[in-house]
Amino acid sequence: MKFSALIPFALLEALALCQNVPSLQPGGPWQGVVVDREPAADGAFWARGHRYKMRFAEAGAGYMPLFGPHVLANPLLTFELEGHPARAIRLRDDGCDIERGAVVERWHLTSEQAEQTFELAAAPAAGRLRLTVESSLPEFAFRKADATGIRFAAAALGEVLYTSAFAVAADGSRTPLATTWRQGAIEIAVPADARYPLLIDPVVSTLPIAVGEPGNDFGPEVAYDASSARWIVVWQQRLSAFDSDVLFRRYSTTGALLGTGSAETSGAIAAAPSVGNCDSSDNFFVAWTEALGSIKGRRITANTGGMGTVVTVYDGIVSAPASSVSVGGSRRSGFLVAYTVDAVSNLPFVVVAAVPAQSGASNSVAVYTGAFCTAARVSTATGDPEHWIVAGHFTAPSCLSGVGRFAVIDANLNILTGPNAISGTLSSGDTGFSAASNGTDVVILWKRQVLNSQRIYAQTMRRVSGGYVVTNPPLDLSALEPGTSASASYHSVQVACDGARFAYAYKEDGVAAPRFATFGVDNGSITFYEGHGSVGGTGLEKSVSGIASQGESGGPASRFLLVSQMDSGSNLNDLEGTFLDAFQIGPRVTMLQTGCHPRGIAEPLVTTVGDSLLGSTLTVQAAGTVGTPFMLVGLPLAQPIALCSSLPVGTCRQGLQLPALATTFGAQIAVTIPLHVSYVGMSFAVQCVDGLVGGCPASRFGAAFAVSDTVQFTVR
Repeated sequence: MKFSALIPFALLEALALCQNVPSLQPGGPWQGVVVDREPAADGAFWARGHRYKMRFAEAGAGYMPLFGPHVLANPLLTFELEGHPARAIRLRDDGCDIERGAVVERWHLTSEQAEQTFELAAAPAAGRLRLTVESSLPEFAFRKADATGIRFAAAALGEVLYTSAFAVAADGSRTPLATTWRQGAIEIAVPADARYPLLIDPVVSTLPIAVGEPGNDFGPEVAYDASSARWIVVWQQRLSAFDSDVLFRRYSTTGALLGTGSAETSGAIAAAPSVGNCDSSDNFFVAWTEALGSIKGRRITANTGGMGTVVTVYDGIVSAPASSVSVGGSRRSGFLVAYTVDAVSNLPFVVVAAVPAQSGASNSVAVYTGAFCTAARVSTATGDPEHWIVAGHFTAPSCLSGVGRFAVIDANLNILTGPNAISGTLSSGDTGFSAASNGTDVVILWKRQVLNSQRIYAQTMRRVSGGYVVTNPPLDLSALEPGTSASASYHSVQVACDGARFAYAYKEDGVAAPRFATFGVDNGSITFYEGHGSVGGTGLEKSVSGIASQGESGGPASRFLLVSQMDSGSNLNDLEGTFLDAFQIGPRVTMLQTGCHPRGIAEPLVTTVGDSLLGSTLTVQAAGTVGTPFMLVGLPLAQPIALCSSLPVGTCRQGLQLPALATTFGAQIAVTIPLHVSYVGMSFAVQCVDGLVGGCPASRFGAAFAVSDTVQFTVR
């Protein structure tokens, strides 16, 4: 068994065998994080997750992958930041902050991973961060550096990968940083033109889905249920030439394994599964093809993993055989299943079937009776009312080249738009379509052959009162995306939307790991947040199989999960999932010390509930007010303004720009962030003013007052 611990500028867990163990069983997977606030005998503090331990001390933070009971000892890798000695160690329930003067080293711990960020107040010496690395086991040491990062390993133990870093500016933009191994240390180059404060942050973390299973695992797809906060991954497991099952695993939002099930377990061949979610019913629906071209499926309860009865979506025995199944979910309108009927007397054509959210069989309608020679893909239904986008490859008379078509379907199987040609000619070779929508803007992506290279193209549309209008001619995203090359070939694209932003993953010829990019669309205008990112992981060749988002089914717009299969050799495949936390993993909400304390008065003490993700609500509340409190919301000040002071006791400071954007009387305010890409990267501040009390005298503004610390938050 090959173990691997992935560290995307962070330290992640060592991988162990995926276990089919009920989560409530005493021997089941570890859940949660323990940060022990009682120091060990040497003064260090320890924390424990599922497959790792962390050690926090002034000499540096140590990461210990847990490789399993067969090893004599697990290695401890200690990382010390040169030139920035620790001044204070502050433990949190979910990690630790190590204050190093102009640099704050933060560790964010979950059950499955430990993530590291650096917050820089000013440029580091020599324009770089240098971390010396020491291993408690001499045999577990640096092995090599490659495109995915810096590897530490020992043949008898396993591997730890420290992947390249990204710099995150105040506006949310990301810049890849050169991360190299030199003379026993990791060096991270910081751009000379960087603007401060600057956050250096991880991008991805990796989840083992099916590694070392008894069969050949391939074709994974993924969906998310917001009401239960559950991911599901489905895939086909080939046990023999005549027996394939459809398996699924459910995960928490952080990637903790919650359970394994089999949607199809007979001795027949069940192939090419696809899955969608209906959030209002707390159900997933997985569909697959069976022998003789039938389409079967069943509902899976997101919270428990319980399965409903098998539903026959299409009977290939009494009709022509079908293939290429694709399931689109929704927030409340059930499921749409698209498949291709391989008519003997005609070219293939696409049919869509509506599957109710809770129970019952399906009914269907043919979308296009021409030819869809490759799979038609279904987006998640979005908007109000909810609409699905069905896009695929159309051609006649052969399937060697062709153009794309799309149709818009409502919950009653009405074809609202199309099927319309997307673009191109028969010579364009447009194939591999994928579609997503945020309810207003629609993006359809595909692969197009351009001379001797393959490019990722996009068609954008916008929903208007009269239907859907095209907002751009076809766009060559491979030319617009930051970091791509005009000479490289890109293909096998999959796209998803978190309710506002879009993320897509694709393959680059000659590169083992998939690439990804994220962007926003506003009335046809595309803004990239990052491009040409690598999902990292092992050096095995990987495909792109599916991508989904928490926000797509009604959750907060924060996280995507990409699933792919890895060529493990000997005609076997393993499965892997990669979280794309492309919008700052670290804290989005910070506290600026602007309060009047300690002036001998009751300073308002502010706390927060919630987060500053798109579509979320952040509540700021003040305690300890004694006068007439009110809350201010505004733009943050780069440097707080002193309102009054009484040296050497203390100073009251203004932490946001006046006039405020909003004022609410009382000791609490709830800020709901619109689900729109125009807010990405914007920063705001909230401060409480307690009027008619001591602190600053009435001579300042006509009445005495005291102020709280200032809550600053950045929208992601």
